[in-house]
Amino acid sequence: MNKVNYNRFFHLHTVTGIVISIGLYIIFFAGAFTLFWDEIVAWENASAIADKTQISSLNDVDIDQLIQKLESSGYTVLGRDISFYYSDSEPDLYVYLSASKDSLQPNAGKEYELSVNPKTYVTENYKDSKYSMGFLFYRLHYFYQLGMFGYYLAGLVSFFFLFAIVTGVIVHWKKIISNFYVFRPWAKLKTVWTDAHTVLGMIGLPFQFMYALTGAMFCLWVLVEPLENLFPEKETDKNTIEMVDSEFAYSSNEDTSHLITPFLDSLQNVWKGFASNSIEVSDYGNLSNTITVSGTLKKTKQFYHHASITYNFATNKVTALTDPNDLKYTKAVYEVAGNLHHAEYGEIGTWQNYMLKTIYFLLTLITCFVIITGVLIWLTARDKKHIPEKQRKFNAQVGYIYLALCLTLYPITALAFIVSKLIPESLNPERKLILYWVLFGGWLVASIFFWFKKNNYFTNKYTLLAGGVLGLGIPLVNGLSTGNWFWITFSNNNYDVFAFDMLWLLMATVSLYAVFKINDKSLTKQKEVKEGFKSVM
Repeated sequence: MNKVNYNRFFHLHTVTGIVISIGLYIIFFAGAFTLFWDEIVAWENASAIADKTQISSLNDVDIDQLIQKLESSGYTVLGRDISFYYSDSEPDLYVYLSASKDSLQPNAGKEYELSVNPKTYVTENYKDSKYSMGFLFYRLHYFYQLGMFGYYLAGLVSFFFLFAIVTGVIVHWKKIISNFYVFRPWAKLKTVWTDAHTVLGMIGLPFQFMYALTGAMFCLWVLVEPLENLFPEKETDKNTIEMVDSEFAYSSNEDTSHLITPFLDSLQNVWKGFASNSIEVSDYGNLSNTITVSGTLKKTKQFYHHASITYNFATNKVTALTDPNDLKYTKAVYEVAGNLHHAEYGEIGTWQNYMLKTIYFLLTLITCFVIITGVLIWLTARDKKHIPEKQRKFNAQVGYIYLALCLTLYPITALAFIVSKLIPESLNPERKLILYWVLFGGWLVASIFFWFKKNNYFTNKYTLLAGGVLGLGIPLVNGLSTGNWFWITFSNNNYDVFAFDMLWLLMATVSLYAVFKINDKSLTKQKEVKEGFKSVM
């Protein structure tokens, strides 16, 4: 590659990386904890889950009877769209009732979000149940606090991350092998950051490429949807539809208020081992209503195992189908991408699953470090005497802001988890607001504080210190408030709670060790970096 093209790709890589760095850091940091969503929910609700008899799927619930219970409790259901969602990490079902299409029904325009005990059908307002930190980080991972704009923004960040990866590989192509084994911790700082950025970037390259690609797919849906119409329906799809139609045949004039449970039972005969986790009924009680059931087959059968079907009660026909036994091309691509993105590799065993999540978690943190080192390379490369003083000051301000925003997210996250555990049940209706104020309010305050300090070394050291101390407080608070010390949860086979406590215990220990290994004096001897840029990662 000639020098002109090299410089072009180098500048494209640099500019793209700097522009998306903060957004990308937030996506990966939040995504790291989203991997442990089930563990977070179990950690927050250990007592509630232990006190309730769990079900394995919505197949274990008589949905028709549940709807009748809702009706008798004063929730008019005629003409509403009704959704049921189940997660094995949650003690209750989530039920959503849309506004009724029948304007003559009582409270027709009112919507309901309910939390329902799957055994007793005891119902409460969903907003009165616990708002999970796992859900908060899941939404943050997609910037969904900003609505659909945030969702599309996350997709654009993923797309440009893909662009940065490709240009980065082009720039380093000739030296990938030689530089992979080079790390010079006692060289000048720009060399240290460059070595770390290159080596760790190459280690995590397949992982980062996968996340950039799948993130763009999910949020923008630009890489798969155009191919949907290029591939006709398979013969196996038609066979499955015929099986469902013959298995579940009702006349169009029959009462449709007791058809959901029989329909779920019929799916068991079509898909052996099918477990539903989502049911959506449209226009309930009317002849035009349809039902969409989503769930999984036995995960040991194959890599992709998600299934869904939409059935029209008026025509007695299947109108949409995702059959994991033989998926269409686009659906197979989406299934595989989803499993890779969410670290879902089927039933591989409890400890194997935790090991897989841990590997993903470590690679995610490595990516965060690659992002930070990229910013540090950019800063040190632009702190040169030939650059105008005004431009140098602007670059320095950008560095202070970037590092303050990124690095303070770690201790604030630890603080938010501690607060989440200490919020009393009586404040559950205000739980979401409290957590938002702690996480986002605390993040803003901490970022402003470290920004005004204008010392990247100080920012790095004390965010690590605060994160380590608060991180140690997470298993401590859990043990003191519930008695679920990590050795007790391990002995009781409550591995989700044990895994989350151990995750923070290890993170906190590594953070504190890193703080005590930081050598301020050695950094001050780096003559090429002014005092405001003294920093160690």
